[in-house]
Amino acid sequence: MESSKGSTMDKELQRINTQQLESKINAWREREKAKVDHKADRKMAETQSWQEEMKACNEAKSKMIEVSAEKLKKLKIEQLKNKEAQVQKTVAEKKASIEAQREKGKIAIDDKAEKYRATNTLPKTCFGICKKL
Repeated sequence: MESSKGSTMDKELQRINTQQLESKINAWREREKAKVDHKADRKMAETQSWQEEMKACNEAKSKMIEVSAEKLKKLKIEQLKNKEAQVQKTVAEKKASIEAQREKGKIAIDDKAEKYRATNTLPKTCFGICKKL
C-alpha cells in the first residue's frame, strides 16, 4: 500500500513539474514573440516615417518645379512621379520583408518551444523564471 502511495505521489510530482515546465516554456515563447513583434513594429514605424519624409520632400520639390519653365516643369514632375513609384515599391518590399522576418521569428520560437517540450528542458535564457525550479 505504501509503495502505491509513493508511486502516486511520484506521478503527481512529475505531473506538477511537467505543468510548471509547460507554463515556463509558454511564458518564454510569448515573451520572445512580443520581442519579435516589437522589433517589427519599430521597423514598420521607421519605414512609415521614412515614407512620409520622402513624400514631404517630393511635395516640396514639386512646388519648386511649378515655378520653373513649363518644359522643365513637365520633365521634373515626371521624374518625381517615377521616384514616388519607386518609393512606394521600396516601402512595399520593406513591409513585406519585415512581415516575413516577423513570421520567421515566430516560427523559429515555436520550433524551439516544441524542442524544449520534446526534451523536457527549459531555454538557457528564460530570464530568472528558471532559477526558481
